[in-house]
Amino acid sequence: METNNIIDENALSVSESDDHEIIEFNEEIVSDDPVTRDDLEGLVIYSRDWTIETIISQIEANNIDLNPSFQRRNVWENDKRSKLIESLIVGYPVPEVVLAEIPSKKKQYVVIDGKQRLLAIHGFFKPENEYWKGKAELKGLTIRKDLDGSSIDSFDADDLRLLKNADLRCTILSGYKTTSVLYDVFYRLNTGSVPLSMQELRNSLHKGEFSKFITNKTNAVIPLHHIMSLSGPDKRFKDIEIILKFLSINFSNKKYNSNLKDFLDTFTEYANESWNDKHNDFEQSCTVFDSACSLLIEIFGGPKKVGRKWLPAKETWESRFNRSLFEVLAQYAYFLITDGHDVIFDDSAKKDDFCACVKKAFEQPEFSSAVSSTTKTLDQHRTRFSVLFSILNEKFKLDYSIPQSID
Repeated sequence: METNNIIDENALSVSESDDHEIIEFNEEIVSDDPVTRDDLEGLVIYSRDWTIETIISQIEANNIDLNPSFQRRNVWENDKRSKLIESLIVGYPVPEVVLAEIPSKKKQYVVIDGKQRLLAIHGFFKPENEYWKGKAELKGLTIRKDLDGSSIDSFDADDLRLLKNADLRCTILSGYKTTSVLYDVFYRLNTGSVPLSMQELRNSLHKGEFSKFITNKTNAVIPLHHIMSLSGPDKRFKDIEIILKFLSINFSNKKYNSNLKDFLDTFTEYANESWNDKHNDFEQSCTVFDSACSLLIEIFGGPKKVGRKWLPAKETWESRFNRSLFEVLAQYAYFLITDGHDVIFDDSAKKDDFCACVKKAFEQPEFSSAVSSTTKTLDQHRTRFSVLFSILNEKFKLDYSIPQSID
C-alpha cells in the first residue's frame, strides 16, 4: 500500500515531523500484514480491575514484562508520573492498560499500551529501578499538595493503603493467531496520541540476546544520534529500528519481499536464535556501522546534511532526516571502510565529489521517488541502492553491488 505524502514537511515542527514520520512508518508496518476477520477467530478479550498492589506483584513476578532494557527510553517526565500517582490516590479514573498473553506462557503478558503508566507506578514503589528521572518523589501536585516531595517511603499508612488498593483496569488479549493482530492493536491505540515506533513491540515479542544487544548498543551515544540530531537514545526507538534494518539487509537468511514487518521480525528471531554463533559478526558490523556514520559526517562537513535529501530547485539540503536515503549512504560507507577505501577521503576534493554524486542522484526522478517517505517495496529499495551505487562507483572507480537481500 502506498500513501500519498500531501503534508508540507518543511512547514512541520521537529516534533510534528517526528510524529508524521513514525505514523507513516507504522502505517507501512501494519499494511504489510493486514488483519482479516479470520485472524480474529479465537481471539479472547477480557478485562480485570487489578489493584495497584496486584500490579506491582505481577511485575515483580515477571508476569508483566516491562522490558527494562528500554527504561532509558522512558518518555514521561516526573510531573506527569506524579499526576498519575495523585490520580490513583484520590480515586480519579486512569486510562486502562492493554496486555497480550504470551501464547507459550499462560498468565504472562507483554504490554501493548500503558507501559509509561506501569513504569511510573512500578518506579515509584521500586525507586531502585530508576524509572523516574532522579529521585522518585512527587512534584507539582494540585489536589494532594501535602504530598509534594514525598517518596513511597515517606507515605503514611492511610495514603499507602489508598494507593495500593486503587484499581487499574487491564484489558487482556489472548488466543490471537498471529502477532499481526498485536501490531494492528498497537497501531490503533497509538493513533491520535504521541506515537511510538513498533520497534518497542517487536523487542517485547521477540526477546533474546540480540534484541538486548541492539537496544544496549543505542543506549550509549553513537554517531547515528548526531546524524539524527539527537543528544542521546531516541525515545521513539527509531535508532534501534535503523540499525536493525541495516543488519537485516546484510545478514538476513531470507530475501526482502516488500513485507518490512516480516523481514525485520524474521531476522530478529533468526539473530536471537543464532546469537551464540553470529554475535561476533553482528557486533563487528555495528562497530563498522559507527565508523561509516563518522565517515559520512566527515564527508558532508557535519551531521546535519547526512541522510538529507538534496532539493535541486532550491539548491539546498532538506532539514529532515530521511532514513531511506541514509540506509543507502551508510551501506556504501560501510563497504568503503570494510575494504579500506575510506582513505580516499583524506583528499578534501573527494569529499566534495561524494556530495556531488548524491546531488546528481536527485536529478533522476526515479531516485527522488524511491527515497520518499513511504518507500518499502522491493523495486524502490533496488532503485535507490542501484542508482546511487552506480553514480558513486563510476566516480570513484569502484564496483560495489547492492546487498544480496534486496538484489
